[in-house]
Amino acid sequence: MPGLIRAVRDLLTRLLSRRRVSGDTTVPAKDTTGCPPATPPEGTAPGEDRPCSGECLRPVVPAKPVPLPPEGQPGLSRWTVRESERPVFGKVGRIFLEGDALVIRTDRDPRCFSLPIDGAAAVLAGDSRAILLPTGDAVGTARLSASGRAVNFLIGPVLYTTPRARITDVLEGRARKAAVFAGEAPPGDRAGQ
Repeated sequence: MPGLIRAVRDLLTRLLSRRRVSGDTTVPAKDTTGCPPATPPEGTAPGEDRPCSGECLRPVVPAKPVPLPPEGQPGLSRWTVRESERPVFGKVGRIFLEGDALVIRTDRDPRCFSLPIDGAAAVLAGDSRAILLPTGDAVGTARLSASGRAVNFLIGPVLYTTPRARITDVLEGRARKAAVFAGEAPPGDRAGQ
């Protein structure tokens, strides 16, 4: 392994090496490798690039600073810096299988919500189904997300979501429970509308 590291370091040194040109004489960079200086081939005028001889080459510092583009013009970087936003969703509860229904328990609401198993299968197939209270009253809807990779439960103004793969794991018995995440529903997208 040390031989490989040494070979990679030598290769990078060769690839990144240049000579600093000052006026019309070639000035080699400071020797940091301990290698003997490379001699220029015959017929090379001062200030001209020498072909790589395969010997130890040294990196150089440019004689003049690189000019920056004027304000308002595209720069050297295509990246833009944006402020990061806090995560939209936070973990607020669990979903698990109890009897013939998926039960949704959250820290935000003391009530217990349920979705019948046949309704869960319909939601995974792309339909929308009602979320029920233990009394049988509908309080929200369950449907797939726009990408199809999550199941969204819209209960009042709160949007709860769970990854589709985790719901499938619970339904098929590979997992006992799955995490439920919550975020605020967009305006105009409320249960019953």
